[in-house]
Amino acid sequence: MMSATPTEVEVRVAPDGTLRPLRFSWRGRMLRVVGVGRSWSDEEGDHWLVMTAPPERIFELRHTPEGTWH
Repeated sequence: MMSATPTEVEVRVAPDGTLRPLRFSWRGRMLRVVGVGRSWSDEEGDHWLVMTAPPERIFELRHTPEGTWH
């Protein structure tokens, strides 16, 4: 289940308006995104599976229709 706690996410906005997560806060640290896997949209917002390093982990980030990140 996704965390309902808002988080800080740094993104790059492509010329077509597409968002690409670059870094995000997790447990008091800023983690760098080194890879973006699958992405999709549903009624809860836009979702991305991202890989960080270090630590090498996979996280799901969600951008809600209201503009918050989780």
